[in-house]
Amino acid sequence: MLRTYQKGVTLIELIISIVVLSIAVTGVFSAIIQAARYSANPMTRQQAIIIAQSYMEEVLGRHFLDTGGAVCPATDITIYDRSAADNVCDYNNLYAAIEIPSDYRPRDIVGTLLPGLEEYEVNVTVTDDDASGAVLGTLVVLQGSAQQVVRVDVTVTTPDNFPVTLTAYRTNLP
Repeated sequence: MLRTYQKGVTLIELIISIVVLSIAVTGVFSAIIQAARYSANPMTRQQAIIIAQSYMEEVLGRHFLDTGGAVCPATDITIYDRSAADNVCDYNNLYAAIEIPSDYRPRDIVGTLLPGLEEYEVNVTVTDDDASGAVLGTLVVLQGSAQQVVRVDVTVTTPDNFPVTLTAYRTNLP
């Protein structure tokens, strides 16, 4: 009996291997394209968090009461210039009074637009209720005196329309 050994591949084997390889390459390339398409999202969201933290630090760094003794939710700041804000509640609906309804872009404390952040939107609300609408009311401290509590929400919307919200509570502690 004579044995013959195969010394190559048949046309069918070649076609099957090309089809399998093309399917594998297509899957890899589609994953790479998908990853490249959404690779900027983490950067824009991180930038939105940084913007929100900056606004939140500014708001929480103010006095609780107005210099005239008025309490929340009174506001008395101009449209863009936040340097006149002397209490937390002055930041309520920060840019809501703007004549250009869509101009909620990040600005520095004197109202200058921040370069490179023109596609982000910022909104600050100061309320005396929690997320469910229940009134926070007052916080009773150990000394027995009641103190007012407000919730501060800073929402920054990214260029791809993803909202990032930071929430903090501020009290009128002595």
